[in-house]
Amino acid sequence: MAYAVNANLLVLAVLHMTRFSLERGNTDASAIAYAFLGGTILGPRFGRHQEGFRFGQLGVDLVEKRGLDRFRARVWMVFAMSVIPWTRHLRASREIFQRAFQASLDAGDVGYAIYSSFLAITARLGSGDPLDDVQREAERALSFARNARWVGHIEYATTQLALIRTLRGLTPRFGFFDDEAGDESGFEPARLAQDQTSGAGWTRGPWWYWIRKLQARCHAGETADALEAASRARELLSATPNHFELAEFHFYSALAHAAASTRLEVIRDQPRGGGRRGDRTPRRQGARRRAPLRESHSSRTRARLRSHRGDWQ
Repeated sequence: MAYAVNANLLVLAVLHMTRFSLERGNTDASAIAYAFLGGTILGPRFGRHQEGFRFGQLGVDLVEKRGLDRFRARVWMVFAMSVIPWTRHLRASREIFQRAFQASLDAGDVGYAIYSSFLAITARLGSGDPLDDVQREAERALSFARNARWVGHIEYATTQLALIRTLRGLTPRFGFFDDEAGDESGFEPARLAQDQTSGAGWTRGPWWYWIRKLQARCHAGETADALEAASRARELLSATPNHFELAEFHFYSALAHAAASTRLEVIRDQPRGGGRRGDRTPRRQGARRRAPLRESHSSRTRARLRSHRGDWQ
């Protein structure tokens, strides 16, 4: 709840929990404090990702080796969402998300079960997994969210599924989310209104929608739309300091600006926002070079950008 109110309130709570744990000994709550310390403070705020990994791993070890497992689902989810993407290959998070999902169900924590399910899809998209498999998993996650009637989670999962469908060529127009399930013109006004909402985290506008739209338009070579989506997303980036979509934003925003050959200073800014996370991590650098994403989504993007270069010039 602290993050939904104010991101700094979460930081304050986590730091107090960590200090009490170090001074007076560990409890079940210490595990979640260490996971949040590594994933939402040390890494995103200070770029100290290896130290963040060690604290996150400490939280996992308290759960798995010391039996302090009351909050095991949340510890696993935070570790997979906020620590693994910046220190290990994304595929390393998949099994952890599955454990978090099952543990959430066992504990009756439906919200975290839904959260874990679509965060796993985010990781699979970023890993370049086969889109037909990812679509089936996304459809199951969306059905689960609808049955539970978690509105915010439904919107997030719907946007994920829309991106997958258009990348597979299943929408009438490639790179656009319009299909029999809905059209962009019908739901974008509501998202624009949400952008004006104050707050933090999930309460501060649908940042995920604009980032996914940016990706779709880049793949389709629709540079003007991609730049507009990037602009919308940039205003909301403070709401997503520890989500993998932040890396997606910087990558696709740089592609869009390069294609348009405008605002080159924005391209130069990208490493400070997204690239610094991996620069400190040799293993992450190697993982990036090996990632199938380079041979799947990104290669198709570059081909489409080249094919449309004459239009932009």
